[in-house]
Amino acid sequence: MKKITQKYISIVLLLLCFIPFLSYGQFNKYDYVSHHLSNNRKIAKLNGKWGYVNKRMKTVIPFEFDEVKTFTGKVAWVRKNNKWGLINKRGKMRTPFIYDRFEDFTDGVALIKRDNKYGYINIKGKEIVIPQYTSAKSFKNGGGKVSIEKKTGIIDRTGKEIIPIAYNRVGDFYEGMVWVENEEVGVMDKSGNMIVPLRYDIISDFSEGFARVTSKGKTGFIDKKGREVIPLKFRFAYSFSDGMAVIKSGDEDGAIDTSGKVIVPTIYEFVDTFSEGLSYVKMNGKYGYVNKQGKLVIPMIYDRAYPFNNGTARVMKGNVTYLIDSAGKELHIIGDEKYKKAK
Repeated sequence: MKKITQKYISIVLLLLCFIPFLSYGQFNKYDYVSHHLSNNRKIAKLNGKWGYVNKRMKTVIPFEFDEVKTFTGKVAWVRKNNKWGLINKRGKMRTPFIYDRFEDFTDGVALIKRDNKYGYINIKGKEIVIPQYTSAKSFKNGGGKVSIEKKTGIIDRTGKEIIPIAYNRVGDFYEGMVWVENEEVGVMDKSGNMIVPLRYDIISDFSEGFARVTSKGKTGFIDKKGREVIPLKFRFAYSFSDGMAVIKSGDEDGAIDTSGKVIVPTIYEFVDTFSEGLSYVKMNGKYGYVNKQGKLVIPMIYDRAYPFNNGTARVMKGNVTYLIDSAGKELHIIGDEKYKKAK
């Protein structure tokens, strides 16, 4: 009985030794196999043609394409004779090979180009917006930016114009608002209502309910009703972050709150945007941190500083990087790093 058991063990061990070679041989029969697995499909190449294998290296979609892309969800783009089409995970065509260009799916919609015009397709392969535009961008925040000749607007998933194709430049929707430009800049909402007439030189994307506006070299802020809630009196300002906006007065930086009150005085060489209630500041070549009351809570003793993230921040003294907490306590040394000259 003991001899039989030993015999079986020997056979099993022998088989185990062969498995890696079998696996390697299976892998090696292909010209190329991607390491990336998506929807249990890997891109592979055999005899100059492309297809897909599963994680066991079994062919699941035949090698008949000139080029293929990774599966996004349950579909992938494949090319034959210089034209692109869409397949499902079983290799069944969802569209014919008629497209010259495509973009990845975003919000379930992909940009396509056919007959030198741009449109949009859904994940089922249906052209939800027939190609008709001279240029277009992928959908972002609920809208697709499209152009006819030199004018641009934004459409929804049905092809309806949210923002008329009547502007030289158009931004992207942020917080339901978008800037539009024809020499001067204004703001429209997602219903296509003009909230701010075309009267500013620059309007930023909305952030925390405010947009930065500039006219005649001075900068301030408007709200979503188009009201100038913070007067245009600063040389420059950055968008609101964590309830604070960095401003410039002359060559110095400071920061204001949402009422426009100067909280961090404009005495610093540099003030970073606020994160987790703190901002790093620079004076006389050294860095420290101020809080949202404008108080210096971490002294100016560092040669470089970085924003807080999850309660800690990196700082540098010479070539040594430390991790500090929000009280300024040096938790530990991260290690030597090549010294980067401070801003």
